[in-house]
Amino acid sequence: MIYVNAGATDPLDAWLDVVKPGGRLLFPLTPTLGLGGMLLVTRRGTNDFAAEFVAFAMFIPCLGARDEETGRKLSAAFCAPGLESGEVLAAPYTSR
Repeated sequence: MIYVNAGATDPLDAWLDVVKPGGRLLFPLTPTLGLGGMLLVTRRGTNDFAAEFVAFAMFIPCLGARDEETGRKLSAAFCAPGLESGEVLAAPYTSR
């Protein structure tokens, strides 16, 4: 398990590259403003990842792992219905 303790708008390739098949990455997916959430990413195969929303969270920003446009989109996504079931955030991270 790889655990990141600073908010990112996307998982960095460097983090995903070291996750072995069956391995997991837990990181705070955070928008520009407001609450973000902990995302658990599991590698299912070479280029196949599944993502699961774990819980709402707020973290300090991770330098080098933030994109302002993506952050604004995440702000809207965290307000969308279906977030608790992971439907809103899982899709972009199911494959790389």
